[in-house]
Amino acid sequence: MPLRSQRTRELPPTGPSARSLAPIYARSNDQVAKLYLEIAQLFVAYGKPHIARRRLKFVIDQCGDSAAAVESRTLLESLDAEKSAAGSPSAVTR
Repeated sequence: MPLRSQRTRELPPTGPSARSLAPIYARSNDQVAKLYLEIAQLFVAYGKPHIARRRLKFVIDQCGDSAAAVESRTLLESLDAEKSAAGSPSAVTR
């Protein structure tokens, strides 16, 4: 067994396999924002709005001028409105 100092590090892939991964890492901010928005919408649909809020805030912070950020703001505002309505005394049933 080689000593810790003699172990070789695993290098990132090069050659044809690395080129096939390149499109994944070369996505534009708009594409990433759109994916995060879609993920946030799924979290809302599955009843996890607290997780969706984090994703939406990320889109707004990182890609504030994209179409996905505008839609994220709208969805975040609606989630905040639902949260405040659920916390108001008039929304509580006895």
